[in-house]
Amino acid sequence: MRFSDSLARGVAPTGPGTLHARTVTGGIEVPPRTGLTVRFGRGERPDVDLGVGVDDLRVSRRHGQLTFRGRQWWLTNTGQQLLRLPRGRMVHVSSEPVPLAPGYTPLFVRGSGFREHLVEL
Repeated sequence: MRFSDSLARGVAPTGPGTLHARTVTGGIEVPPRTGLTVRFGRGERPDVDLGVGVDDLRVSRRHGQLTFRGRQWWLTNTGQQLLRLPRGRMVHVSSEPVPLAPGYTPLFVRGSGFREHLVEL
């Protein structure tokens, strides 16, 4: 990913609630539809919609998912390693789904050793 490709720099105008997600292997744009789920991990399509840590065996094939319900996106950890949100908030596999606030959210997937894989939301 080039620095200019970062979602932190903003995205083109879209409808409210549209999910933009990017990793070093690609990105997706998903409209808000109740019950719609976006899966991410080191697996391949059709198991995941967004690849993250594709060369890191510590990242689960299906490591997490984002589901739209109640007018917002919710994050669930379905993998074995932690997910880290801003302000040091950790999302464990046993955690309840976490609502995402509108705007830019960096999400880190813990990998092998000291590796962390960035998912920009």
